[in-house]
Amino acid sequence: MSSVPPVAEFDLPFAPDRLFWTDSDHLLAARTGTTDPPLKLSVPGGQAQPAWGEDPSGLPRGTLTAITVQAAYGVCAYAERMQVPHDTEPFQRLVGLNVHTGERFWQRQYQGARDLAFGDVGDPFLLAWTDDGFLAYAMEPGDPAGWTRSVSLLLSQPWCLGPDGSPSLLAYGSPPSIVDCATGEPRPSKQTRLLPGDCQQLKWAADEILLAVGEYFWMDEAGGEPGTSGWIMEFEGDGYVEFRLPAGDSVGYHGIATSPSGKLVAYASGSELTVRTLPGLAPSEDFRTLRLDPATGRPRCVRYSPDGGLLAVNATPSGPGVTLLEAGTGACLWRHDGEAGRIEFSPSGTRIALCGGNQVTCYDIDDVAAAAWTHRQQWERRGTPYRMVLATIPDSQAPERERTWIGVVGAGEGAGGFEYFRRLGDATPLYESEPDARVLGLAVSPSGDHCAVWLADTRLVARTLLGTPLQSWPRQPSAAARAPRDAAFIDDRRLVDVRGDTWLRFYDVNEEDPTSVQFNEPLERVAVLPAEPPDDAVIAVASRSHCHLLRHDGGQITEKPIDVDGKITSLAFAVPGEGSAKLLITSGNADAALVLVDIRTGLTETIPHHTGIDQVVVSPDGRLLATAAGNDVRVTSVSSPGDAHTAWRLPYPVTRLAFYPKGRALLVATEQPYLYMFDLDGEAVGHGDHDDADAFWWGPVAGVPHDLGFAADGRVLAVACEDGIHFYRGRGDE
Repeated sequence: MSSVPPVAEFDLPFAPDRLFWTDSDHLLAARTGTTDPPLKLSVPGGQAQPAWGEDPSGLPRGTLTAITVQAAYGVCAYAERMQVPHDTEPFQRLVGLNVHTGERFWQRQYQGARDLAFGDVGDPFLLAWTDDGFLAYAMEPGDPAGWTRSVSLLLSQPWCLGPDGSPSLLAYGSPPSIVDCATGEPRPSKQTRLLPGDCQQLKWAADEILLAVGEYFWMDEAGGEPGTSGWIMEFEGDGYVEFRLPAGDSVGYHGIATSPSGKLVAYASGSELTVRTLPGLAPSEDFRTLRLDPATGRPRCVRYSPDGGLLAVNATPSGPGVTLLEAGTGACLWRHDGEAGRIEFSPSGTRIALCGGNQVTCYDIDDVAAAAWTHRQQWERRGTPYRMVLATIPDSQAPERERTWIGVVGAGEGAGGFEYFRRLGDATPLYESEPDARVLGLAVSPSGDHCAVWLADTRLVARTLLGTPLQSWPRQPSAAARAPRDAAFIDDRRLVDVRGDTWLRFYDVNEEDPTSVQFNEPLERVAVLPAEPPDDAVIAVASRSHCHLLRHDGGQITEKPIDVDGKITSLAFAVPGEGSAKLLITSGNADAALVLVDIRTGLTETIPHHTGIDQVVVSPDGRLLATAAGNDVRVTSVSSPGDAHTAWRLPYPVTRLAFYPKGRALLVATEQPYLYMFDLDGEAVGHGDHDDADAFWWGPVAGVPHDLGFAADGRVLAVACEDGIHFYRGRGDE
């Protein structure tokens, strides 16, 4: 999400393969296998400089073979291979130093270090993985080595130190052996289970749960082609649980992380980010799996924040990038576009660093959270919602608040349709429709005080948002009447509907009987442009392929109907300012996919589209319009609709569009459980796809979105999915 600025960006002279936070303001970046000096990165000021000075002994800098940092103790240890002038044989050494000052306080010579890790058995110690096995060193000056364990290089792989927080156990080998780091002695185990394949990494979780991760080989019986698939095995005491990934899917070296609580494990395979519970490796019931763009060779990196509340992965559903999610639910908070091989949270969890190539970019979590939208409430499923309106009314019970949000929800056309009104945060609806009602649609008055629903039993019912009945037309279901197709309010008292016959009916909540105007064709759609005074309102009514503009009383504004010569799919009004107003008509006719009608002059402008247009929405300021046709989304100016401001092609067909009221942005729902937010303020103009810099991925959402909408001030987003209504709020708006 490009709208969140980084707090620091570093362009380094090398591509680091090691990155550590030393505190909340500084990082250490290094590249092993080179003589490049490790760099200290200062987030305040954005400066990079050598992490420490030259060796006091005057020895030249050696080749770095391993490095690690323990931020809690402020210490760093590194291993390097030294070549002293005039000596034929190189030697290797371990050095311990203060990571903040660079002061060296400890040094050892040894043979063949490959990796290092800090542990804690009451006092910190350093564990070195060497060609000959493992060496444990106490870090206090003058103390001898703690212990050594000779293991061949082949049998010591893989290895890890844990559990996190107070690492005091060493696990190594396949099947794994466990060593108590306080004594250097192996723990007896009855576990003789052979692993299902090549073990590539070991990972500790809390409560001394050990995870083994690897791949197994299989043969496609039909095609005769070999393949590999991943597996995860959990060891707890002498028991184990095995889980195998789908064929062809596997977990990379950095692609698995355990939560600080030790109750969850998150892993990113080539196709998805998934969370399972520990012990047992059962799928998490609360976390929604995040589908990822195929890896195509890119390694996955998964990280939990120190408090366990956030989860990050260096992938998105649409390509390279980093996705930050709520760890408990999988709700997407933020997306960073661009390659990133490593992700590291600061020890306090207040910052996140992303490393890709020679670039290191740092963000404040508070900045990300302020721009993020998080799931705050779900209304239970009462059917499959397909149309929804957010409205507001004054809250008499809490006068210090200007308004309380009220949700008005309609259901699909099948049996069991519903309507109900609820305050956000309340457990009980203010009003519910009768259980056997089949609600086909709804409308809300311009002030937001009244609503109307139309039912399959032929009734159009008007009531207050608190559920008080105002009027019903007809009063009882009638076999002689048709069910309404569409309806709209003219003002708080008057409304109109169409019922698939030739009559446009006008209703008043204070009157039992409607008035009507007859046309030559069956009417299917109606839209109203409210006005002040209300008698200046404009009504658009459409048959299958013709549209009429009317005054509030049904009088014709245009002498001739507007001929679209194709099935009309939607009607909408736009008021771009300066006293102008336009009617927007979309149709399935490729030659007249979008028709704009000037209300004052009656002049029309026709915009073609090769497939026709499914829907259109207008921005809150009336200056932009967005259209959807299949997988294509197009944003144009109302004043020049033939020139695209921006256009995108999404991977899935578009189902709903909504402009964000607090900025120039567009939210798009698709036939898959994903939402996309497009930034319209960027300089990028022209055609692109969902991976453009001026667009970021929003989802996933809980199920396929049927409808969506923002509250008027932009603080609340409601998404109607198959499992109910989901509400999202920005963290800064609570």
